[in-house]
Amino acid sequence: MPSPVPADIFNINRAPNAAVAQAGILNSITTLLGGTWNITYDLNAYNPGTGSTVVGGLRVTQISQTLPTGENLVRTYQYLDPAEIHPDKYIVPIIIH
Repeated sequence: MPSPVPADIFNINRAPNAAVAQAGILNSITTLLGGTWNITYDLNAYNPGTGSTVVGGLRVTQISQTLPTGENLVRTYQYLDPAEIHPDKYIVPIIIH
């Protein structure tokens, strides 16, 4: 049996990759009546005080719905900067229609 090749765990690129993170996730749904839902994702990011930093994981940025009548409904989500959140307020995404 050949010996295993040791992995260099200290020099692996661990930067988040949107294409890899989105591989195999749910991005569209077709309803029984012929309508469709499309979901758009983006990588998670946070602001440690010196600009936005991309981190692992995904969050929904847009959900669009096409009704069987052809009408389109779109919801866009923006996420708040944690530095702007006050302890007496609830943390929720902002929905833009």
